[in-house]
Amino acid sequence: AAARRLLLQPLKATAPAICCFSFSKRPLPLKLVSDITKTHSFCQKQAFTIKGRQICYSETFQWALDVYNKLHNTEGSGLQH
Repeated sequence: AAARRLLLQPLKATAPAICCFSFSKRPLPLKLVSDITKTHSFCQKQAFTIKGRQICYSETFQWALDVYNKLHNTEGSGLQH
């Protein structure tokens, strides 16, 4: 058990404070989205979060994928669904 605690400790230190447990299905107007990020892989459910807002979108929600790709795409390396 002690080895497990030591292994998980660094993950907890780098994991975000927010993991998503419920998801919105209503897109925001793009003018309200300054940034969108993926939740840490440590979270049970992968999702996108909007900077400055307590809103989560499923990683399979097409609107969130499109916004993520638009804001983070460099030379065609965006996420695909």
